[in-house]
Amino acid sequence: QQLEPLASVINRRARMLQVCVSLINPLELAGNKEYAGLVRQAQDMQELRPAVENLAKGIIAHIPLMEPRLEALLQNYSTERLDVVDKAILYIALYELTENGLDVPIVVSEVTALAHEYSGSKSAQFIHGVIAAAAKK
Repeated sequence: QQLEPLASVINRRARMLQVCVSLINPLELAGNKEYAGLVRQAQDMQELRPAVENLAKGIIAHIPLMEPRLEALLQNYSTERLDVVDKAILYIALYELTENGLDVPIVVSEVTALAHEYSGSKSAQFIHGVIAAAAKK
């Protein structure tokens, strides 16, 4: 439920790419760089699907453990007041830091980019601050 908005965006983009790929006969587009790029993106998304599903399942399984930690990081704020997309991004970041052991600069950069794209610049700054505080602890 927490990651559903992000999952719907990914699924919608994957479907759009599949539709684009199927619209034109590939033999007619031999050598067309734009079409080749679309085909490559569609294939990449299909190959990434199992990894994304595993990541989402891992995050969902760890939400009960991450919720108190996130609550502690939010100074004068509660998790109930968080935007659903921001909360999903924060869960992703905490999971990547704690369970997958990714480097802090990579996680901060990636989740800030996610926030800019799906939530907004103010959310990106907020998420950056929360994750930086989480990394210090």
